[in-house]
Order: sequence, then structure tokens, then C-alpha cells
Amino acid sequence: MTTVAFDGETLAADKQATIGYRKIVEPTPKIREITYNGKKALVGIAGNIDFAWKIVKWLEDGEDEPDFDEPEFDEDEQNTCVMLIQDGVFLFNSAGMNQNFGKIKWAIGSGAEYAMGAMEMGATATEAVELAMRLDIFSGMGMDVLRVEE
Repeated sequence: MTTVAFDGETLAADKQATIGYRKIVEPTPKIREITYNGKKALVGIAGNIDFAWKIVKWLEDGEDEPDFDEPEFDEDEQNTCVMLIQDGVFLFNSAGMNQNFGKIKWAIGSGAEYAMGAMEMGATATEAVELAMRLDIFSGMGMDVLRVEE
């Protein structure tokens, strides 16, 4: 899995990817900037990377929602989440779009509980991901950081 954290200003994510209990040797980016509904947005992914990037592509292209009932979307996708930052925090998964949670601090992935706890104690998203990388075996290999531009 991973750790992706947002503190209201900054989106941060570790770069470790795993297949089962094996680390992928190369760092894997999990956050990026996209255009959504004609405006800049930030996205972060956790879970099945291929499935998550399909959701991001759907968001970016503005095409019809993918058919999440197709056989290619198995139980692994139920643990996949895409966090979209644009005028609030939106979460997408195999069920489609969830509600806008507003401008809140949020984290996804296997290290989310560590990151949320850190941010509740005043840590930035960057500091929260650093803590998660120390404690969560599925997070590590450095970090990418993006800032929301007003």
C-alpha cells in the first residue's frame, strides 16, 4: 500500500510500491497534478496502482465512468482509493465518487492512521508521511510533495 496525506495545503506521498510482501525496487510516484472539470487538481493514489490510475484517467479525460462491475475489477480494487484535491477533498474508489468532505486533513493507504494521528497533533502532511514511513512497512523510499495553489 502506501501513505498519501493532505493537510489543507500540501499533498505528500511516499514512493514505495509493493506486490504482496515484495518491494518494487524503483520509486513509484503516487501523486500528481491533473485537470478536472477544467480546473487544476491534485490527486493521490493508494492500493492497486493500475486500477487507481484508471480512475485518475477517467477523472482527467471527463469520459463516462468506467464499468466497475467488469471482471477485470476484482477484490483488490475494493482497497484502492484516489484522493482528489480541488475545492475540498473527494474520494473515489470502485463505488465511484464519494461526497466532498470539504477542506479537511485526510490520509489514505496503509499508513493513513499514522499520518492522521500526526496531523491531528499539528504535523504537516510532509511530517505525517515521514512518520508513516518510519512505522508502516508498506511505506518508504522517499517522498513526493505537491502544494495547492490558491
